[in-house]
Amino acid sequence: MHHRNDSGTEMQPNGHATQPEILVSAVLHLMSHYSVHARQPDRQQACQNLAPVIERHLNVLSGLPELTPVLRATCQQLAEQWSQWCSARSRQQEQSDFPG
Repeated sequence: MHHRNDSGTEMQPNGHATQPEILVSAVLHLMSHYSVHARQPDRQQACQNLAPVIERHLNVLSGLPELTPVLRATCQQLAEQWSQWCSARSRQQEQSDFPG
């Protein structure tokens, strides 16, 4: 049986947050870091490295049966958007590495 702590986080009987809660928290944290650093020229590589990690987290979340259907669908849509962005950035990087 799960219960919620004072902040509303779903907890297991041992007091640890559940896996979905941890993943949602992690992806929100990663997305926040990305948005803060995306406009800083010296942080562009770090953001490029964060984007696939964000996509993977969203993909995992989209497949968790513990999440509501609307949250799974939202995570799937966001994962697809991040995937497209990652692919586009990868193509841009390849073109800049090998100017033709």
